[in-house]
Amino acid sequence: MDTLELLTASRRPGPGGFAAVTDSGGERALLTDVAEDAGVPFARPGAGTLQGLRTILSPALVPDNPLDAWDALEGAEQVFTGSLLALHDDPAVAAVGLCVDLTDEESSDIGYVKIAGQVHAATTKPFLVLSHVSDAVGAGDAARLREAGVPVLHGTRTGIAAVCHLFAYRDARARPPVHRPAVDPEVTRRWRERLAVAAKLTVQEEFGLLADYGVPVVPTLSAADLTGAIAAASQIGWPVVLKTAAAGIIHKSDVGAVRLGIANGDMLAEAYREISRSLGPEVTVSAVVPPGVELALGMVRDPQFGPLIMIGAGGVLVEVLSDRAFAEPPLDLARAKALLGRLQARRLLAGFRGMPACNVEAVAEAIVRLSALAADVGDLISELDVNPLIVGPSGCAAVDVLVSRG
Repeated sequence: MDTLELLTASRRPGPGGFAAVTDSGGERALLTDVAEDAGVPFARPGAGTLQGLRTILSPALVPDNPLDAWDALEGAEQVFTGSLLALHDDPAVAAVGLCVDLTDEESSDIGYVKIAGQVHAATTKPFLVLSHVSDAVGAGDAARLREAGVPVLHGTRTGIAAVCHLFAYRDARARPPVHRPAVDPEVTRRWRERLAVAAKLTVQEEFGLLADYGVPVVPTLSAADLTGAIAAASQIGWPVVLKTAAAGIIHKSDVGAVRLGIANGDMLAEAYREISRSLGPEVTVSAVVPPGVELALGMVRDPQFGPLIMIGAGGVLVEVLSDRAFAEPPLDLARAKALLGRLQARRLLAGFRGMPACNVEAVAEAIVRLSALAADVGDLISELDVNPLIVGPSGCAAVDVLVSRG
C-alpha cells in the first residue's frame, strides 16, 4: 500500500538520492540501516546546503543526511521546515521525507501536519511523510496530509521499500530500449515447429535448444545401453559423468543417479550397472565440468505476464534458500547484471573463502541468451529449468536441463 500511495502521487523524482529529516538519533539510525538493506541511496548534500543547514540548526546538531533536526529549543517548526526545504533544493536530492512518529499526540505537539503542508506547497520534488510506528498513525492527521497531496507511509521498512520502488521505476523508465542478441530466423522457425509437436523432447534436444540460442551447455549424449554409453564417453572424451535419464527425478544426486569422474570403460560399466538396476537403462553421458558456484537458470510461463526469466541459487539449495529473481524477456547485459545483483548468491560469484572470482559476464550473457529463447518460443514452453548452471572463472555451463510443455 505504501508503494501504491507513493507511485500514484503526481510527482516523479529526477536524478539523485533520498533526503530525510527525523526527530531523534534512534530514528535516524533505524532509517539508515533499513535504507542500506533496501538499497535506497541517500543523497550527499553539497557544501552550500550543509552551510545553510548550520544556520538553521542549533549548534548541538550536525548537518547531515539523514538529518536529526530535533532539540529542546523553541522554534522546532521553523527548524524542520527550513531543513526540509534546504535539502529539497539541493541538486543531489531526488525526493524528501519527513520521517517521524505521526501519532496524534506528537504531531499536535510538534506541528508535523503544518510542517508537511508548508513544505509540500513550497516544493516540486516528491515529498512524503513516513511514520516509523505503523499501527499508531493518527488517522485524522494522515487524512489531512493526504487531502493536501502528501503521501503518508506506514512503517519504516515498507516506507523505505516504497521509496526504493519509486527510484527503481524512475531508473527503469530511463533505461534505453533492449538490444537483444541476433538469432538466426531459421533457428526460431525450426524450434517453433518442433515444440508444437506433442512428442517429448529428448535430453539431447533439450540441450540442443539451449545451445542453438547460445546458452553454454556441457557436451552431453544419450544412451540406451552400456554399449551406447561407452561409445558416448569415447566421443566426448574421458573422464565423464553418468546420469540416469529416467523421467520425474528432480535431484538425481538424492537417489544415487549420478556418478562423477568416470575415467575408463570398466568404471563406466560398474556405474551403469548400479544406476540401470534401479532406474532403468536410459542414461546420459556428459563431459566433466570444473567445480564452481551452482546457480539455477530458467523460464516459466505465467498466465498473466507470459514468459518470465528466473535466476537463483542452484543445486540442492534451490528450494532451501528460495533465493531467486524474475524478469520479463528480452533482456540485455545491463538488465541481466541487475537481475543477478538482486540475489544473495551474487556474493559467491565474487570469490569466497579462497575461491576464485567467477565470470559474471558469462552468466549475464547466458541470461540474455535464455531471454531471447523465451521471447521467441516461450509461448510454447511452460517451464524450462537449468539446474545447476555451474559458474567458474572461465565461464559457465548448463549441466542439467528440463523442458516442460504442459
